[in-house]
Amino acid sequence: MKKQLVALLLCALLSHESRCQQAFHHSLFISEIFADPSPAVALPPYEFVEWYNSGNDSIDLFKWKLTDGSTTGIISTHYKLGPKSYVILCSNSALSSYAMLGPTLALSSFPSLNNDGDTLTILSPTNQTVFSVAYTDDWYLNDYKKAGGWSLELIDLLRPCSGSVNWKASTFAIGGTPGKPNSVRGQNETKTAIRIDNARAINGRTVVVDFNQTIDSAAFFTIPITIQGYSGSILKRELLPPLFQQARLSINSDLDSIIVYDLAIEKISNCYGEVGTKQEAKCGMALAPKPGAVLINELLFDPPPEGADYIECYHAGTNAVNLKELVISQRSESGIFSNSYPLTERPFFLYPGERIVFSEKPEWVRSHYPMHDSLHLFKIVQLPSLPDDKGWVALRYQASILIDEFRYHKDMHYGLLNNPEGVALERISVKSPTDKAFNWTSAAASVGFGTPGLVNSASTIDSTRTEGGVMKLSPEYISPNNDGRNDRLSIQFSLNRPNWQVTIKLYDITGRFIRKVVEQYTLGLKSEIFYNGTDEHNIPLNSGHYVLLAELLNTDGETKRVKRMLTVVN
Repeated sequence: MKKQLVALLLCALLSHESRCQQAFHHSLFISEIFADPSPAVALPPYEFVEWYNSGNDSIDLFKWKLTDGSTTGIISTHYKLGPKSYVILCSNSALSSYAMLGPTLALSSFPSLNNDGDTLTILSPTNQTVFSVAYTDDWYLNDYKKAGGWSLELIDLLRPCSGSVNWKASTFAIGGTPGKPNSVRGQNETKTAIRIDNARAINGRTVVVDFNQTIDSAAFFTIPITIQGYSGSILKRELLPPLFQQARLSINSDLDSIIVYDLAIEKISNCYGEVGTKQEAKCGMALAPKPGAVLINELLFDPPPEGADYIECYHAGTNAVNLKELVISQRSESGIFSNSYPLTERPFFLYPGERIVFSEKPEWVRSHYPMHDSLHLFKIVQLPSLPDDKGWVALRYQASILIDEFRYHKDMHYGLLNNPEGVALERISVKSPTDKAFNWTSAAASVGFGTPGLVNSASTIDSTRTEGGVMKLSPEYISPNNDGRNDRLSIQFSLNRPNWQVTIKLYDITGRFIRKVVEQYTLGLKSEIFYNGTDEHNIPLNSGHYVLLAELLNTDGETKRVKRMLTVVN
């Protein structure tokens, strides 16, 4: 209550420049969602939403509302929800079924819950946003359960606005726990750092900022916000319902449409009062991109059966581009565009030098490719078909202006690659044409065969050589005794061109063969291989001097042989 009073006082003092609807300072929230009843496990075949009152006082739910933004259901009866109590909300047709499981209220216009995700909001009788949650089917953390019949349950009732980290599929045998304590309930200490996901100027005097979690409105109105290079001032700050994860800043003079500014926000706090570090983001106005401004930079078209394709784009232009205005299309051999899909459903600005990756299964991409950037990996509703042997994909602005296109073929992969499944094609240079086969090669084995969201392993942006030439060893000696000090060897390669494979053999000082460290291992321009100091039977080497012989071969038939001395102290 004390925090609420402070927030209200701040709102009163700052009402001339701020929107003062508060973010989620109420004891009533959504604790369970049953969006996909089919195929049924054992719950009634109807959707439901569960509310929980975490407070110490009863709440009369008369005229309270549940909405998904298009349909709003209103509670038309006086019902007092007691402290620490649950209530099930459902349609009229589902009332008798759920009433047998717990306290239940029917809404005449119960919102239809989308299986793959929706935003659900609790509104007070005066239409104030009390709680909102934007769930997706990724929150189940279980492919089997997200196919239907299982509910999503809140884990920690003390942290209801934590988002995805605080929800997962029910573990109760019938598929959910309507009207009862959740099966997954418990303390959840998982914390997500507060960050800016995107910032953009929607016109010369309005800047919109997206955050990755609900922001504390009381604190937001007073924290320092600067736009480097802009001489004006911020007239008004607003945190926008229903999620309070988006801010709108109104400024007193126009931004320059061709300048990309740096936005900085300090001391941001979330809905629990946890204060984050200073956050910075690029900010500017989006202009129509010219051909070649956004490039296809990496493509996975032959994933394993459990995986999914992905496409990476790189901004090679000079101004922000609104990705909502770009579509990705399939193109036939006759040049006809088909299967066109927008990259994003909501505005998102990509700035010069940035990369962004799209996949129908971003979680799989994150788990499968260790070298990735999660912050620039997005779920797309659908990608056009990318056949495993060859295809033609295109980026277009407003589905009319061709920005970039790529006719790929499996033969573009590294010639010595045995199996291209799960191996991404990487662009070598953003300065060379997309349609030239010489500008593409396989992602290196040393990075896990893909670098979604990161600099390509074959990129020529930085081809400087590692100190010590082609191959360098670190540390100077190893002691493979598992004591945490110098237990393994780092073998670092620096090459001036891609498409090299390496086989590394280990010999003792007399020339006796000990083992192969790696065989036909694909390298990027900069690669690192780790060796644990054991023989072929996984027994640690004896103390002494050894010789590492690296034999490199590329697709042009060029070879290199590099020897380095290795000292083992064990």
